[in-house]
Amino acid sequence: MIPHELLGRPGRDDVLTGKEILLDSIRKDEALLHKDNTAYGYYSLVDGYWQAIAYHHLNPAFEIDCRGFAERASDVTEEYFTTSWWGDDKDERIHLEKTPGNAKLEWLNIFSLGVQLMLLLDDRHHQLTSICNWVECWMEPDYEAMAVEPLRAKLYISIAASFRTEPLEGLEEMEARFAKSRKKQPKLLFQAWDAARRGDQATFDKNIVDAIKNFEKRLGEIIAPWEALAFDASVVLAAGRALGMKLPEMEPRIAARVITAESVGLR
Repeated sequence: MIPHELLGRPGRDDVLTGKEILLDSIRKDEALLHKDNTAYGYYSLVDGYWQAIAYHHLNPAFEIDCRGFAERASDVTEEYFTTSWWGDDKDERIHLEKTPGNAKLEWLNIFSLGVQLMLLLDDRHHQLTSICNWVECWMEPDYEAMAVEPLRAKLYISIAASFRTEPLEGLEEMEARFAKSRKKQPKLLFQAWDAARRGDQATFDKNIVDAIKNFEKRLGEIIAPWEALAFDASVVLAAGRALGMKLPEMEPRIAARVITAESVGLR
C-alpha cells in the first residue's frame, strides 16, 4: 500500500485534490521572489516546494519533479540566509537581524524545511553547511499565534552544530535543556539525534521509531494530508543517515509517516 492509504487517506481532502492550485501557487511565488522580496515570500516558496514533495511521498500519483523542487528549495533557502536580499528595506531586514530579543526574527520555519530537503539530496551539503553556519544557540522559535515548543528550535540548532565549519558556542549548555524537559517528544528526537552523533545505531533506531509512534499517538484532527507526517522525525532521520546511520526497520504504517530520499525518488 502507498502511504496515504496506510494512513487512512489523512486529512479532509484526498492527496490529489488541489494539485493544480498548489503548483499554480508555487509558480506565482517564483515569479514574485525577486520582484517583491519579503521574508514571507521566501518561506512561502520553500514551503510550497516541500508540500508538493510531501504529497508525492503520500501518493506517487501526485507526479512532480521532486529533485528539481528540492534543488530549487535548497537554492532559495541558502539565498535567504546568506544574501542581503532585502536591499534597503529595513522592515524586511529586521527578520534576519541576529539580535537576542528580536521578536521579528524569522528563521526556524524556512530553516527546518531547507535542512530537510538539503539532507535528502546527495549534492547539497555545501548549502547545508552554509545555512548551519548562520544559527546561534540563543535563537528561539519564530513568533506564531499558536505556541511552539521552544525545544524545537534547540533541536535544529543541535543538528546544525554537526554540519558547521566552526564549533557552536554554548552548545553543551543548550543541549542540557533536553534532559530537564518533561515533554516526551523533544526528548525522544534529541536522544535519537545524539545516538546518531555517537554512532549508536540501536539507540538511534529505537528512539526515532518511538518518536514517530509518539507523534502518531498525539496527532489530533488534521486538515491537510501532509499534517499526518512526522516532520521533525523525518529531519532527524535524514540527519542521522548523513552521519552514517542506516534506515531503521519500521512497520509500513510508521514508515509512511516519514519522508525519506527513497520515498520521493531521490535515492
